[in-house]
Amino acid sequence: MSLSGAGLKKSSKAAGDDSDIEESGLPQTIQQILKMIRKLQQQISEKTAELQAAMADKRLSPEEARIKVGGLQAALATLNGGLLSANASLVKAMRQESLTPEQVMKAAALLMKS
Repeated sequence: MSLSGAGLKKSSKAAGDDSDIEESGLPQTIQQILKMIRKLQQQISEKTAELQAAMADKRLSPEEARIKVGGLQAALATLNGGLLSANASLVKAMRQESLTPEQVMKAAALLMKS
């Protein structure tokens, strides 16, 4: 699979630019979880693109396609499980840190931006 120049630029920017999280003023634990969620979402996006490419690849034999698609689906399931766990950790950390309503809104906005 290959990405276009614009796709590579977007991918590298999304994966490496967490300055908005770092400058949010949120507690460090919340920032780390938000970064982890952002990274997992990026990985899920990449694996989904790989899965779509594998499913459309007519050069693969049916057996090769089945194996490749199965592996990618397993990887996606693992990443999705990690994302669910990270989201649960975020909720727990937000409760433990006793965030103000403004901080909760800021964290939610950063989460939606991910």
